[in-house]
Amino acid sequence: FLSRPTDAVGVPARRASLRLLDAVLRQGLPLEAALDGVARGLSGPDRALAYAIAAETLRRLPDLDALIDGATRQKLPPDVKARTV
Repeated sequence: FLSRPTDAVGVPARRASLRLLDAVLRQGLPLEAALDGVARGLSGPDRALAYAIAAETLRRLPDLDALIDGATRQKLPPDVKARTV
């Protein structure tokens, strides 16, 4: 469910990190709790990469939100999926 035959290296991990962020930011789950469901089927390195991307994004979220708000004409609501991407 996470990978496709045409996926480049690292794409499944990046897709999983997006699902992790959605689970944390929109569903309110703890990152570690969301990891098992979201990263099921990923290899160890891809699972670790998905976790690392999501964790670092969450750590830098205020800075990222400020960058997004500074680059858009209208402020995006916090729950817009485009903001998460």
